[in-house]
Amino acid sequence: MRLLAQQSGVEGPRIVVFNPLPWKQSGAVEVKAPGEWKAVRDLNSGRLTKVAVTQDSGLRFFARDIAPNGYTTFKLGPAGDIAKGAAAQATRRTVIQNRFFRL
Repeated sequence: MRLLAQQSGVEGPRIVVFNPLPWKQSGAVEVKAPGEWKAVRDLNSGRLTKVAVTQDSGLRFFARDIAPNGYTTFKLGPAGDIAKGAAAQATRRTVIQNRFFRL
């Protein structure tokens, strides 16, 4: 895992989450991380996720859609990234439709 993290091509603090399963996986991630981080950015999707600080100075967040037998790198971000990410998410519109309904 350390070698994989080194080969990710990302400078600075990062978290690499590996999925050994043969299907897409999502789940909670908890790691020990020094510093006061407020968010992580999924470098594959660009999605920004808030983190919760655990009692033992760790971080907890939810990693979505890790590829089968693959990995995703998360970049640790400061508090300012949360505001930028929240503004971007607020302007995004999702449409779900079929032949009967459009939401």
